[in-house]
Amino acid sequence: MHVGEKKSILFRWEAVLAAFLLILSMAVTLLPNLNVLAADASTSGISVEFEPKVISEGSKFSLYIKFPHYLAESGRNIEVNGVNGFSGSSTGKAEALNGYEDSYSYYYIPAGSITFDGKNQPTLEIKIENDSNVYRYTVPWQNISFTPPESSSEPSSEPSAPELIGNQITVSKNAFMPEIKAGESKDIMIPLNATSVVGSAQVTLTMPEGLYLESAAATQTVNFKKGSASISCRVTAKQDVTDSVAAIGIDSVYSYDNKQTTEKTTFSVRLRASDDIKSNGKLVITGYQLGSSTLSYNGDTSLTITVQNTGSATMKDITMTLDGMATGSVTLKSGMDVQTLVELGPGQQSTFTYQLHGDKALPSGTAILTATAACGEEKSVAKVFVPCVGKPETSGGEGESGPGSSKPQVIIESYTYGEEGTSVTGGSTFTLGMTLKNTSSSSAIENIKMVVSSAADETTGGVFTPASSSNSFFIAKVGAGESFTESIDLVVKADAAPKSYGIDVQIAYEAVVDGKRESLTATERITIPVSQPDRFEVEDAQISSTVYAGESASCSVSYVNKGKSAIYNLSIAVEGTGFTTADANTYVGNVEAGNGDYFETTLNVTEPGTIDGKFIITYEDSAGTQTTLERPFTATVMEMDWGEPDPMEPTEPVDANPGLPLWGKILIIVGCVVVAGGIVVVVLRIRRKKRKAVPVFDDEDDDDYGDDDFDE
Repeated sequence: MHVGEKKSILFRWEAVLAAFLLILSMAVTLLPNLNVLAADASTSGISVEFEPKVISEGSKFSLYIKFPHYLAESGRNIEVNGVNGFSGSSTGKAEALNGYEDSYSYYYIPAGSITFDGKNQPTLEIKIENDSNVYRYTVPWQNISFTPPESSSEPSSEPSAPELIGNQITVSKNAFMPEIKAGESKDIMIPLNATSVVGSAQVTLTMPEGLYLESAAATQTVNFKKGSASISCRVTAKQDVTDSVAAIGIDSVYSYDNKQTTEKTTFSVRLRASDDIKSNGKLVITGYQLGSSTLSYNGDTSLTITVQNTGSATMKDITMTLDGMATGSVTLKSGMDVQTLVELGPGQQSTFTYQLHGDKALPSGTAILTATAACGEEKSVAKVFVPCVGKPETSGGEGESGPGSSKPQVIIESYTYGEEGTSVTGGSTFTLGMTLKNTSSSSAIENIKMVVSSAADETTGGVFTPASSSNSFFIAKVGAGESFTESIDLVVKADAAPKSYGIDVQIAYEAVVDGKRESLTATERITIPVSQPDRFEVEDAQISSTVYAGESASCSVSYVNKGKSAIYNLSIAVEGTGFTTADANTYVGNVEAGNGDYFETTLNVTEPGTIDGKFIITYEDSAGTQTTLERPFTATVMEMDWGEPDPMEPTEPVDANPGLPLWGKILIIVGCVVVAGGIVVVVLRIRRKKRKAVPVFDDEDDDDYGDDDFDE
């Protein structure tokens, strides 16, 4: 290439570079005038907290804005402007606050900096230093109190819409219940149904303990088409969750009859614990039993509470305290509310019995008592649910001058569960059947909504969950004195401790009382005992097929507890014929869930023949039921064969290594030494002759001779 051509190409590249720099300078000049990108604050990880939580026109409120560190670390400049229903602005720096998460920084806006007009849904525009985005945060409906429209002096020509009864937005009855393992993230979908009064709504998800949102905003706008819609989000289970069913709260806000309407419901998610999470205890209340299914007013029943020592040492001076009794409700017929047990051995169970009395003013419903077992620092607390039947109402409401119509009451007449009706098994699905009755003899009830939910206690948030994620029923009308029946399939928590758990039945209904339509509610609680399946397995006995008389034989049996709860008071006995043993009766103790071991004994056999024996294994399950298993063993005992001596063999001892006499061996050794010495002398002489035959050279002459000069 010629020099002229090179200069021409260089000139062309310089022209292109100059044009690029000109365009870049123009873009930089125009950049401040371009619109910045907009982003949803909620999906970007930004959250806002108001104080107070609900704001209204003219109210003074402050707010915290929380930023993840990847957006705004402490010290970054923040600018916040109110738009739509908000006015005002605030600027400052993000900072870290003591007591808050280290991975977040916060920006505080004092009360009065931003105001609300009370008419429009307000929005915050948030700008962060060195970030080209404007993050918009729209305040959820549940945090806003609107100013009601001014009423006209003239009566409205349009009648007011009827009052809503029950939830208009519910979870689909056949919704699939997702399962999330500890530490796992999963996308879930919540299907919703709505009546015709709902067009669109703002739905806010509230995560229960153990779950948190990984993506998507907690509040979403849902448009219902043909009465159905769904919410999708990604949630993560914490590493320390246990096997349980968690309820995600669903708060819905929509407009009806020019008013803001709020509803609440839940969606169930099954949580699975990590495999290495275990629990143990020493003094445990394992269950309780009522003498009758209900306690009636002015009636009596017994309450028996069972405790167990699951430790390895004897416990002494155990106290049981029963709290929650009160005049006008449940009291003690006799005895004290505190009872004492002298001692309880390892693995043993014992009971405390109380005589309960229903006061004349006992209301219908469920009385909740608290049982506390204590021994030193060990303590176990359990709730006791007592179904109560009070005296029926016979007179009208308070403050009336004459007799009036009584308010109709709804009670649970009876309920069934499982096939035997004694208990349900952890991890199983059972059908709960309920028969409810309108106790009024004159008033019908209408628009009945019934919600079934698992009652929380001291140790768990509930162990029952709907098999289809829906737990509500609607009944149009029940006449005076009539009954109705509903059923629901429930799943029992797989690792639920064996005891009785409560189920709450909440009933909302309408009735006409003294010519006026009233909205009424009632809550009933029933109790269902839960047990764990017995999966204690014992292998066949192991022993040698042949045993010799006069020797000892080893015999063993292996066992493992594959169940979800411990087995107690394991003992192993050995009995049979043709042998003796020192381990005729052995107490092993408790075997925790997932653990196993083996038992080995030594059989002493003295006579030939056959030995027949068996291991007798006895234990108790979590309900105190005793089980006995037998594992037989047998072996043939042979007489020891010592053999007869050979009469032809010499009786004198014979030298095992015959050969040369001692003097011969010495001569051979001396001869070997002489021959070896002669060989050494000859070798030394040959070497001496070779050294004399080699000529001596000076160092200067070394290079004049090659290696070949010495080969001859």
